[in-house]
Amino acid sequence: MRHLSLLVAGLIIVCVGQLTAAPVFPATQCTAVPGAIVLAPTDVMFSFPVWASPGFQCQQDDKLFSDFSAGGAPTDVTVRLTLQGTAPNFVDTINFAGNLSTAFTISYTITVAPTSLERIFQAAADLSNPGHAGNPSVTKTVVELSPGVFTGSTTASYLGGGGTPISVAPTATSLRVTDAYTPNGGAATQFGNSFFQAVPGSVPEPATTALCGAGLFALGFISRRRRTNS
Repeated sequence: MRHLSLLVAGLIIVCVGQLTAAPVFPATQCTAVPGAIVLAPTDVMFSFPVWASPGFQCQQDDKLFSDFSAGGAPTDVTVRLTLQGTAPNFVDTINFAGNLSTAFTISYTITVAPTSLERIFQAAADLSNPGHAGNPSVTKTVVELSPGVFTGSTTASYLGGGGTPISVAPTATSLRVTDAYTPNGGAATQFGNSFFQAVPGSVPEPATTALCGAGLFALGFISRRRRTNS
């Protein structure tokens, strides 16, 4: 009986932990979160004290960003959420920027609102290293939380360019994302993640497909220009 009681208590603790970490809908739109720096209706930035604070989450269109873990990230790192493309094939991009001279990890969850029919079918990564020093890189790993049958990763680096886009199959309603950044003798100023979505069975618009791997702020263009100059 004592062992059974301990087992039940353990299950209760695990379940409560999962419920605490679960995204809460309906959520506050990112533009309305206290501390948000609204650059445009679909372009919002947050300082480290805001996005790294316990319980921070916000919703942009039908995507909720939550459960951020700073993992040793410098305290000047900002988070910028940008919504690109046109309905129904939007591209959600989350960009981390700052003086990225030390190794660190950042984790977060991206979740599709229960009322949305869209699903995440692809994820891409890129970074910017305007100092042209070393070979900074970021490895992104995505773990599908729902339905929970997919894990994938990709690496973007200064010398190698943007990471090969991750095809999420089957398409996901929720992903746990971890970005592991390494300066490798340099210091990137930013790295970005793009998440592509569509209604299952639909074909993404050509313009949306063309955005794959581009990252935020033309990071791909920056990489190509750097290789050309070399």
